[in-house]
Amino acid sequence: MKFATVAVIWSLADCNRYLYYLFKNHPLTAALRYNSFILLYPIGVFGEMMLINDYVNRHTELSETMIVIIRGIQIAIVFGLVFLYTYMLKMRSKYYAKNGGFLNSLLVKPQ
Repeated sequence: MKFATVAVIWSLADCNRYLYYLFKNHPLTAALRYNSFILLYPIGVFGEMMLINDYVNRHTELSETMIVIIRGIQIAIVFGLVFLYTYMLKMRSKYYAKNGGFLNSLLVKPQ
């Protein structure tokens, strides 16, 4: 169940991103791109951490060295989340500054 949750969360995040790339000028895809990550990224990383912890707990034959390596990977994932999250927050604020805020950005502008 945890794997399915992680797969669905990351799939939703990727779908939002690719829809934005396909329809960059549409306000709905931009709103999804610049708002959905706020929930999807932390939930996805939390799910990944739970999966990794389940793996370590089920495989008692892992050496201490391997467990340290796995924990190091988990730390790297958290740092990656912080980097990516702050980057997306900056991109979000740039987008909304350019388009007059959240509500104004949702209005379809005549072409």
